[in-house]
Amino acid sequence: MFEFGEGVVTCQREIEGGIEVVEADLPAVLTLPKGEYEPRYASLKGIMAAKRKPLEEREAEFSQRVFILNGSASLPLANPVVF
Repeated sequence: MFEFGEGVVTCQREIEGGIEVVEADLPAVLTLPKGEYEPRYASLKGIMAAKRKPLEEREAEFSQRVFILNGSASLPLANPVVF
């Protein structure tokens, strides 16, 4: 079960002996067991409406900082920040 609120999602899952409740800030990535939820497919009307809708383009801003986790298979850099 999922509940979306002001910038958060609250999830419940069955565990041995009860129900676990987890809250995460949005955006978040959720994974579900296969077959538990049926995907929603877009209708033809929705696809045609999406084709006509204008697409907003935004510039991406990138930081120059690079982070490498200990034990990762990343290539060594001159001044990495290691956690």
